Amino acid sequence: MNVFIIPSWYPSDSFPNAGIFFREQAIALASHLPGVNVGIGTWGSNDPNLWLDFKTLPQWPRKLFDFKGIQSRTTPIRSNCIEYYRPALTWSRRWKAGNIDEIVLQNRLSARAFEEQFGKIDIIHAHVAHPAGYIAMQLSRELGVPYVITEHMSPFPLQDFDPQDRWDRWLKPAYQSAARNVAVSTFLCQRMTARGIKAQVIPNLVDENFFHASTGSYDSHKMV
Repeated sequence: MNVFIIPSWYPSDSFPNAGIFFREQAIALASHLPGVNVGIGTWGSNDPNLWLDFKTLPQWPRKLFDFKGIQSRTTPIRSNCIEYYRPALTWSRRWKAGNIDEIVLQNRLSARAFEEQFGKIDIIHAHVAHPAGYIAMQLSRELGVPYVITEHMSPFPLQDFDPQDRWDRWLKPAYQSAARNVAVSTFLCQRMTARGIKAQVIPNLVDENFFHASTGSYDSHKMV
């Protein structure tokens, strides 16, 4: 089975912990299911060198110049888990939709590279409806494969997507076209249901090599 994962954010040199749980989940999947091949499409969503915003307007010329020298790369994490990095600039969705078409293109190239290495993708797993769910929706139509969205958004929806026109453009179509929508908590599932999105609850994974269940009694009122 071949699973292509699209995380809405992902660790970068500047923010090494951003979206680290997406990466760890992909590695856990590949580790526990050696018969599953996992590809991760990344484009530098958490790299400030690829952000063009008005706060950093004086830096734009340098960023645009440096961008030409940023190379795509393929990084094997395990024999069956590969990161595909193809950089794309990001800016406000108010202008040319935040460069979403280019971001979709770079993920399309990553998906094709994954298929060249492992064969046809069986399912696309998007973490968060935007941008990953939107990207997955586009790739799903082109590749003819289903996709699922695991939603982590909190509060739900984020204020930037709460106006009805933005909800209808960026979130609703991705949810409606997904084969399944997953919420990482019961409360989030309830919030999604209230917005007309059918979802099921699958909690986040826990690294049992690091966290261990207590065998003793627990008193929530006792401070240690």
